[in-house]
Amino acid sequence: MKREDAARPFFTSEIFATVLGAAGQSITKAAAPQLTLLTRADHHDFITGTATDAVVAEEELRYSPPPSPPVRPSSIRWPRRSPSVFLSSRRRPRTTARVIAFNASGVARSDVAEMELPIAGGVVPPLHALANGQPVPLEVVGTPLPTDTTATLRLGFTAMAPFSWSAVDILPGAAAVAPAVTLSLEDATGAPATGANVTRVVLSNANVVATLNQAASGFELTSLVLGGRRPSRPAPESSTTTRIKEGSGASATRWPAAPLTPITEPALTESVEVVDTPGLVGRVVFHSAAADREVSLAAGASGLSFAITTGAAEATTRTVSFDLAVPSGAALTTDEPAGWAVRPAEYLYTPTFWSAVGWAQVGGVAILLRQSTGFA
Repeated sequence: MKREDAARPFFTSEIFATVLGAAGQSITKAAAPQLTLLTRADHHDFITGTATDAVVAEEELRYSPPPSPPVRPSSIRWPRRSPSVFLSSRRRPRTTARVIAFNASGVARSDVAEMELPIAGGVVPPLHALANGQPVPLEVVGTPLPTDTTATLRLGFTAMAPFSWSAVDILPGAAAVAPAVTLSLEDATGAPATGANVTRVVLSNANVVATLNQAASGFELTSLVLGGRRPSRPAPESSTTTRIKEGSGASATRWPAAPLTPITEPALTESVEVVDTPGLVGRVVFHSAAADREVSLAAGASGLSFAITTGAAEATTRTVSFDLAVPSGAALTTDEPAGWAVRPAEYLYTPTFWSAVGWAQVGGVAILLRQSTGFA
């Protein structure tokens, strides 16, 4: 778990607690013991997330037991089994559960969040959700096993106002909810396909239509339509992985004595796995010998999410490359803790990697980051 994900519920509660005056102050003070544990980290964790293994093992994990219950990444946070800032989270008559969703950002958010619901014998009863009398899309994630005592519910929120909260009641009885995300697996003729016959994947919601087509280097993102229309500039065309050989004398404490050398990856064959069936979230993983590349789209999302799981041989680093249709020589701008910076293409070494905290932009295309990283 990222340390930022563990800290965000505290920050969210702190924002809303200020409205309650003295009562809110007491709630914030009650969190002090856990916040003390959370702050046992060096500055590298909070800025770039690059603490050494020794720091993680000897200084952080020793004092940071896993939180209970686990915190799930989401733009909207849930205070589960803990005092709510505004309302009691106790069950109301006829309800199965009540949860409070917070939007602690300064803009309206449409997002999908998850919660854990106690169950017996692995059986999830028919359920639906209401907030202020209005339906909230709800679905069960996966199929619980007979031995499971909890199930994960997924709820979709649309345009929650800035700095607002919403009380959501989980009620008995199913309600028909149309899938907010659609997923199509097609062959070369556009007909539905499965397994090795899949050559095209299309993910869409009300704001985004993403099309990925099979190519020699794997599936490429060949079209990205945003807001019901094509962006003013062409979409990212593809993403590949590249190994880079470290320069001689490279270490964690000094610059490499020689430039980094890119190693071209061989042609790869990818298989397609649907991880989340269409509903509130659609998620597909492309498996190859070099990496697992994942694309996902949530209800209300205004962009496509991309993730990669990979590895590298000793003395090499594996990078992710995006082929972007932008003007030649377009400036690279990266996010910093205190703002942003425009970067030169190369500086001292080729390639030069510049730190980026939350986003990086080149030409008219921006990539939002889930964690701090480096861009070339």
